[in-house]
Amino acid sequence: EVNFQRGCLDAHNDLRQRYGVTPLIWSAELADMAHAWAVKLSDRGRILYPELPGQFLFSELRNLKFCHTRDRL
Repeated sequence: EVNFQRGCLDAHNDLRQRYGVTPLIWSAELADMAHAWAVKLSDRGRILYPELPGQFLFSELRNLKFCHTRDRL
């Protein structure tokens, strides 16, 4: 599992480096929180959850200029 995590982080940071973006570091605390949330959703038997504040913020940012990373690769 540690090798998989390291490989994912390294691959992600390689792409970030191509675009001059600072590398990310692994956070065991955030990984544990994400795992706990995934287990909770799995126990529910569904991924859907109530709408959260800010969930649809992207749809409100129509005037913001952006591009998807995959479009730049």
